[in-house]
Amino acid sequence: MNQPNSTKYLMLITDEEYKNILINKAEALNLITPETLLVVVDTDKRNYVEVPELLEKTDKIAVIDHHRRGTDYIENEKEKYYRKLIA
Repeated sequence: MNQPNSTKYLMLITDEEYKNILINKAEALNLITPETLLVVVDTDKRNYVEVPELLEKTDKIAVIDHHRRGTDYIENEKEKYYRKLIA
């Protein structure tokens, strides 16, 4: 995990409000199937995703992002299923 995101994640998982909402990398990799809809928020870049391995486990990826598309964007056949760029 990237350091800033890891710190934020550790803070959130210790917060009782988020206890049963957030999962770790191992749990995510164990739960994902080809039928899972993976939602990526606030980036469309593969190298910014916390667990990039998840991108290879499903073809159903929704990207919700307000940034301009870069060169390392998440490209997937089913990505076009739902892609909303918020200005």
